[in-house]
Amino acid sequence: MTLMLFLLSVLLVTMATSESASSNTTLQCLSCQRATTTDDCLKTVACNAAMEVCQQGLGSIGSLIGKREDLLACSRCCSFENHCNRKLCGIKSTTKQCFHCGEDNGYYNLTSSQECSDLQMCSTNEVCSAEESFLDGHIVHTFGCKRATICKVLLLRSMQHHKICISKTLAPPTGVSIDEYCGTAQSVGRRSISTCQICCYDHMCNNDTCTNIIARLVTMETQGKLDLNNL
Repeated sequence: MTLMLFLLSVLLVTMATSESASSNTTLQCLSCQRATTTDDCLKTVACNAAMEVCQQGLGSIGSLIGKREDLLACSRCCSFENHCNRKLCGIKSTTKQCFHCGEDNGYYNLTSSQECSDLQMCSTNEVCSAEESFLDGHIVHTFGCKRATICKVLLLRSMQHHKICISKTLAPPTGVSIDEYCGTAQSVGRRSISTCQICCYDHMCNNDTCTNIIARLVTMETQGKLDLNNL
């Protein structure tokens, strides 16, 4: 029996000449060793886009007499987008992965979405989620998987809140002032001002703040690229 193994890592190069180098200063790559599928790779690493590229190595382990031998079948590099080394060597993922950072896996009071480097495989009835809350004057982020039925409600509510309170492209419900709806009147002087909860349906789509994800989804809906009736 032959078992295919993956090496997803970072390769230091003098010039990023592999597929379409990224224009950003930071490139995120999946990072793991001897994973049996790319779905088993649950760590990311931030790289210097000017000097490093993502790498994927695909090999096999065959049972020989008294020893094992690693055979390299494919090795490719990329820098065209974050986590691009998940797509190399003709490999297709079979599950949805989401960023996963919160108190349940050791991330306490995460103040930046970029500090989250862990991934989680979601169940078939789950999608990616991102949350923000104010704690002692700081925005704290939580990322993970959430049931799709709950997330559709959160998504619709959060996008409506963004349109009314942030972009101001939608009026509040009849009989409710914008201060009442957005919480401005009640939040003055309070330590905890507001929270943000959002879900998204694409692979690794929660790799940003809750606020930024909502803004991106609202823009997609405006451009006709997101149909809220078919989630």
